[in-house]
Amino acid sequence: MSDRIWITTVPPLEPAHPSVLIGIDTAGHPAERRVAALLDRGHEDDDGALYLLPDDLEATYAQNGPALTVRLTTLDAGADAGADAGADAGAGRVDGRIVVLERTVESTFLDGIDPDERPPVLLIAAPGPAGRDDLLTFVARGEAAIAVVPTDD
Repeated sequence: MSDRIWITTVPPLEPAHPSVLIGIDTAGHPAERRVAALLDRGHEDDDGALYLLPDDLEATYAQNGPALTVRLTTLDAGADAGADAGADAGAGRVDGRIVVLERTVESTFLDGIDPDERPPVLLIAAPGPAGRDDLLTFVARGEAAIAVVPTDD
């Protein structure tokens, strides 16, 4: 299982419904830095969140028994540059898209959710390997934003 992935409520956006939240260390692993760079393409909405277009960043869910894997992929060829240098464990290509980050958590989160209704994945980028509560505090203080990544499922 991976670090910095949670099934949790995210009060600013969905206080009553759990979401998949992934923490991105902007100063960490090269894969996380690539994701952070792609977040700059987000479009801010009235709720303060950054919304990504699928061409820039998209998430896929894969449920394998109790393990839920989330892959963040892009069509951006620039994300492929330097992939040999510290590529993430799940790096590669899926359906013509470049896998930039993969995280796994023990959860049956998708049970009972229609595949066409799967919620987007939420990302919060901050320097350092921050925990869930720290990331949400950064958002509350205006030091970080929530990025909403669409799913292909």
